[in-house]
Amino acid sequence: LFSVWYSTAMLFPPQARDHYSFFLWDDGKLLFDGDGRPAICPRPSICSEGILQIVLISIARVTAFASYVFMGITFLSKMHVTIHRLSTSYIRTFVPFESLHHFHTFSGKVFASLAVLHTISHYIRYIVRQEVDQLSTRVHISGLCSILAMITVVLCMSSIAKRFKDSIGKFEKRLNSHWLFIVLCVALCFHHVRTKIITLIFFGLWCLDYIYGQVFATYSLDVVELLPLPGDSGVQMLFRNPPGFNPKSGEYVKIQLPWLTHGGKEWHPFSVYLRESTQRGLRNVQGSISKHQAASSSATLDEPLGLSLDAFIRLVLLSDFVSEAIDAPSRLLVEEAREDLSNINRYPTTQVFMCPVGDWTKGLLKDIHEQKQLRACWVRGPYTSPYFVAREFSHLILTASGIGITPALGVMEQYPGFSRTKILVWSTRDANMLKFFAPLIKDAHLAVVFYTGKVKLRPEEVLKISSQGNIYIQQSRPESLPGTIGSIIVQFENFLNLTVAKSIEEVDTRNKASWCVFYCGGSARIKDDLSTFSRKSKVSFEYEMFDW
Repeated sequence: LFSVWYSTAMLFPPQARDHYSFFLWDDGKLLFDGDGRPAICPRPSICSEGILQIVLISIARVTAFASYVFMGITFLSKMHVTIHRLSTSYIRTFVPFESLHHFHTFSGKVFASLAVLHTISHYIRYIVRQEVDQLSTRVHISGLCSILAMITVVLCMSSIAKRFKDSIGKFEKRLNSHWLFIVLCVALCFHHVRTKIITLIFFGLWCLDYIYGQVFATYSLDVVELLPLPGDSGVQMLFRNPPGFNPKSGEYVKIQLPWLTHGGKEWHPFSVYLRESTQRGLRNVQGSISKHQAASSSATLDEPLGLSLDAFIRLVLLSDFVSEAIDAPSRLLVEEAREDLSNINRYPTTQVFMCPVGDWTKGLLKDIHEQKQLRACWVRGPYTSPYFVAREFSHLILTASGIGITPALGVMEQYPGFSRTKILVWSTRDANMLKFFAPLIKDAHLAVVFYTGKVKLRPEEVLKISSQGNIYIQQSRPESLPGTIGSIIVQFENFLNLTVAKSIEEVDTRNKASWCVFYCGGSARIKDDLSTFSRKSKVSFEYEMFDW
């Protein structure tokens, strides 16, 4: 608002600032000729005469000043290292660092839209004034280069470009198109002195952050374990944390594998999981379940099999939450409060799970099968993700589809026991992936799995998977995912607060403020459904998409 208001001062008469200096922060340029015709002409490139031309120059000036703000947000929201450092400071109470990627996307689109409107208003004014000579000036040429670079960047990341998956729509090509912003910055430096100063400020800040990340937040990994997941459903990457690399659950890193046959110079983001326990999943897939697990499955799952989801939730509440959370809440919370949940040495290793959904990950899986992989690679980060906000809430509903379960697993192991209520709602069609991750789901107080694979799971397979924890498996899609989540919240709230709410609308708003729904996956439909549900139900919502 301040930027836009500053730009309007030029539209007042010169003497206006003398009388209203508190409101007008620049000299007015509006004059009237002998016939009372208004005119503004501080310099030849923006001379305007008459009402129409003044309206056009007003649009051009206001959109230019407004675009400076959104240009700044676009740059600042991608200062990854700075954002990661500030995300643990008190400033995070005022700035939603975990959601800055959404701000980046929005501000980039607005920045481009304002620039287009700015350009169109100037072109119309040139036509009205018949100033063809303006098209050969430095101002016009630099502006044209800027707008073309900006439109290219926005279009390459739009849904239109995604349709051409085999050519320009590939994620790597669309991401690399972002580097055209350098052309944009250079062109803006020749457009006007003011745009030069503002562009250099924001571009300079971003460059400092980027260089720092390149030099001090990039680590060499000498030994990396790369294993294909069962059924080629993905790749598990495990490495010991190098000195200075201190990731936390709910964050992500960027990986570069220089030895890849294709894409060895590319960096790709992946969520991290810190606790090393996935070998249990591998053994379970291979059919070797321990005697303890077998005994547990026969003792705990003979009853839940065949129950409805509501009945299963009641069983979980009556068994776990009565005996553990209700009878001895202070003991549990004291034990967890004494544990340093952010201890950098808590887990010495980091794991990354990669699903073969793009050319890069498919090529990695192929190289591993062909024994072409080497052990050394690079990791950069860590960086803050939307799941970082989990610390702000008492009750977490972690929804995921496919490999999107990874950040949910990280959050669950970050908050052990009853320090947070952790509910997992996972949709997957890959049986091998389900069996692999089953041992890690045990951290959830309740896990609801919607398995949609073509080949149905056998009863003994369901029994093995469910034996890992409070896992409810439904071999079909939910009638309504928002409805399922609403039902879960209602049952937990009724049990924990001794209420009798029949719907999410009847739950106390103050209690709903302690819940947050998360989603990670590639389904825009699920994200939109959960966003609508959260908005109507007054429950917080965060998401992380990989629908690139």
